[in-house]
Amino acid sequence: MVVNKKILISSDKAASKFTVYVLSAYIISLKYNALRLSLEESIQNITLSTTRSLYSPQQFHIMNVMMTCLFD
Repeated sequence: MVVNKKILISSDKAASKFTVYVLSAYIISLKYNALRLSLEESIQNITLSTTRSLYSPQQFHIMNVMMTCLFD
């Protein structure tokens, strides 16, 4: 239960369990988002390092701009 942006734990067991489930889901979603961002960054870094070795500096710059647009 959320009131005035503060989480209240009710003495009612059902409400308490629901609060725990909601908080657990929120924590899992935060971890998922952090993992997703980390994975996207890793893929971008791998792609950029591979691209850097395959293309000229001008071509690399164009690819870098394109990759930045993709992940934003």
